[in-house]
Amino acid sequence: MSRVIRAKGCSAKGLDLHSKEALRWPTFRFEPLEEVQVPVAIFSSSNPLGLCLAIKEWLFQTLDSRLYGYPDMLRMESQELNSLQLKTEGKLLLLEGATTLDSNGGSGRKDSGAGISQSAAGAQIGIMGVFMPNDSKVRWFYCAVPYKYLLLHLASQHLLTLTKILEPGSKHHARLYTFLQTSFTKAIHIPEAPDYLNAISITDYAPEIEDPDTALDRLLRMDSIQSAKEYLDPSSDRYLLELEVAEREIAAVLGLRCAEYLLVKRTFFKEFFIECHRSSETKRGGKVRSDHAHHQWLEEAYGWKSTKSRRLIAAWRELGMLEEEKFKEWIEAGGMLA
Repeated sequence: MSRVIRAKGCSAKGLDLHSKEALRWPTFRFEPLEEVQVPVAIFSSSNPLGLCLAIKEWLFQTLDSRLYGYPDMLRMESQELNSLQLKTEGKLLLLEGATTLDSNGGSGRKDSGAGISQSAAGAQIGIMGVFMPNDSKVRWFYCAVPYKYLLLHLASQHLLTLTKILEPGSKHHARLYTFLQTSFTKAIHIPEAPDYLNAISITDYAPEIEDPDTALDRLLRMDSIQSAKEYLDPSSDRYLLELEVAEREIAAVLGLRCAEYLLVKRTFFKEFFIECHRSSETKRGGKVRSDHAHHQWLEEAYGWKSTKSRRLIAAWRELGMLEEEKFKEWIEAGGMLA
């Protein structure tokens, strides 16, 4: 059983939230409560530590990725088994037949579900949760293989006893089903990268790219913005599709991940818009900020070297995103901060 706890490649701990690796972990689709036709089974266990270890061992042997090749078939997180009260009876809740692997991830983004294999998508999932009194930590397990043989194995080891089956339609079943759905979903959720969350919380004041069909070619012809030293290959970036093709190139030559670039862009243009909105130069038709002022803002805000800030401003200038007239027209038309 020790090898289960040491198993690598099954945990999302330490996951790079900017990487497409974050998309390999599945999300789940639960049947609406009013359509659920399966019961919730409740078991008791006088040996919750042995129970958890036996379940983990069975899952590891049954869903060894070397045999199945599906990363979404096996996930094991730290369950703090050392904190289990050894002499306290625990309960195991089992729900089978009401949950499936969700192929689109449920987030609505273009890249949702990118890591779910077509053969695994839609597979029915069984969910187990081990509960201990006065312990907020729930030990969750899920599996795309029917639990029948696992339950027989656990019973033969005297690790659990069936105590109750709650049939659908009862209030107790409805409460437990809702609890299992919300608690399990929260426990297995892979969050968005903080940079991405911060970026999308800021209104996008950046002007649209001029002539987007030729934008990338124009950038590639600019020797002044190319830098092999800082270039960061964006192909494995989780947020690649959040950027226009030309902006992916900008992020790459600056050595920024896509969400980092998006946050810089939205912060910069929000502050630029505010400055244009408040400046008397806007009313007089004068220039609000020089390129040098743009460089200084980036260097002060992010601690960048001048070469990096100059490359970004040069790229935005080439794409027509720094034309103050666009901001002035917006302001004169009544545009205000959201």
